[in-house]
Amino acid sequence: MTIIWCVVPILLLFFGKAWSSSKIREYYSRSQRALQATVAREMDEQQPSWITDVSRRAEFTAGLCELSLKKGVPDWFLESIAGNEEGMHFLTRHAALMESFGAPFRDQIQAAAELVDGAWQRSQSRSY
Repeated sequence: MTIIWCVVPILLLFFGKAWSSSKIREYYSRSQRALQATVAREMDEQQPSWITDVSRRAEFTAGLCELSLKKGVPDWFLESIAGNEEGMHFLTRHAALMESFGAPFRDQIQAAAELVDGAWQRSQSRSY
């Protein structure tokens, strides 16, 4: 009986880790495909399904700001992108492509925040 109590948690941990790893790989795959399409300017006018929903847009912007600030992106840099029509169009187009690859809304926000963080990291390496 003691062996069962030792083996069952180990099996649960193993399967939980495998499930988590597959979710991370799936997110990364979607994000990379969307980024490649965004940079290649494929489907340039595509917008996410939630773009006309004011509350969802506000949720996207709030989530984007929250995650970007947690990653250490300064608010002035974030505002220069999120407050700019072209910058937000780039981020929402990326979200639309993520959505077309099956990504849920929360993953779209996370991917947009990672794009902002990546831009901030590149600007730091260039000493702006």
